[in-house]
Amino acid sequence: MDILVLIARDPLDPSSKVPLWRQLKHRLQQLMASGVAGEGDALPPERNMADALGLSRTTVRRCLDALADEGRIVRTRGRGTFVARPLGLGAARDRYAYSFTAEAEASGREPSTRVLSFGQSPATVALAERLELEEGEGLWEIRRLRLADGEPLAYHRVYVPVRCCPELTRGDAEHSILSALAAKGGIYPSSMDGSYEAIALDSSEARLLRQRAGSPALRLVRTNFATNGMPYEVALTIFRADRYQLRVRSDDGVDSFRKVML
Repeated sequence: MDILVLIARDPLDPSSKVPLWRQLKHRLQQLMASGVAGEGDALPPERNMADALGLSRTTVRRCLDALADEGRIVRTRGRGTFVARPLGLGAARDRYAYSFTAEAEASGREPSTRVLSFGQSPATVALAERLELEEGEGLWEIRRLRLADGEPLAYHRVYVPVRCCPELTRGDAEHSILSALAAKGGIYPSSMDGSYEAIALDSSEARLLRQRAGSPALRLVRTNFATNGMPYEVALTIFRADRYQLRVRSDDGVDSFRKVML
């Protein structure tokens, strides 16, 4: 049955405290989880969705941007928007691909991204080793600030081999690098290898995160691997220690850690 018909059966509530774009996002996620909208299925065009549901195109676009940022949909230029491949067999998304948007929304906050720089740089010896490249090979180097309700909570620096996605743009970095890699490069996350470290912010990091130099922070350095086993991204993220905790759970002697936004 048509997705719009299913959503229209139970109209969105404009009087709710939950924004309309988030209500629509929740409905679409339900349809994906139930299998009504499965991998590869096309979503209606933005204009059609807005007209059929009595919403503004801005509202629909906000919803689709959030879904793309979480890797749930893939936008392909000239073809449309499609339901993405599930990220792992029964695994939660944040196991493999960190999503600040999903994390902020789960805590009831409004996520946003500020791109500080976007360009290319040659792979250093260390990055070439992590990404299985030749030293000096071209990398996309992206620096971003991640905010919740306008407050900077995390500083993010990403390195992606140019050959993985030659058409990556600054606009992709403003929305979802993961979605762009899937749509333009056919790259889907499968696993990661990373580590957390307690650090003191230097003056530039502190300025970006509106903290004092020397303030404590958590630093995560991770290498992400695609479904074909190849590394496709090295990411360094610095989290404010006053806004994040690492929580641990132990089952039968096996410890698992979870990062929580405060």
